[in-house]
Amino acid sequence: CDAGTFKETTGAAACSLCPTGMLKETTGAGVCSACPAGTFKATTGAGVCAACPAWTSSGEGSDVLTDCICLAGYTGPDGAECTACDAGTFKNTTGTAACSVCPAGTFKASTGARGCSACPAGTFKASPGAGTCTACPAWTS
Repeated sequence: CDAGTFKETTGAAACSLCPTGMLKETTGAGVCSACPAGTFKATTGAGVCAACPAWTSSGEGSDVLTDCICLAGYTGPDGAECTACDAGTFKNTTGTAACSVCPAGTFKASTGARGCSACPAGTFKASPGAGTCTACPAWTS
């Protein structure tokens, strides 16, 4: 069989096209293999598994671009390049969900956060979102 085709039996049976989400890069005997995670293949037969857009991933054997979903810490529509959550926000799940604001008493200075960090002992942050923790007034904790 040619690349992109396979057959399940020996003999004169015709070769079949590899289904979407699967590939076979060599000629001769063999079976089609699932596209690896982080890729997809929307066509049958010969071809390559295309990489998902930036900051997305897909499961093994994905067969459409929209199988590529945003990683935790990033947001955007399925099948498109995702953007990092802004400083002071986070997203701890994959998919299209929006980034959430870090609650009061927590912070995250970097972008693409999966979670927020508690203010260190002796500091506080009264408002949610971006910002830094401030030292507590003298004689308090």
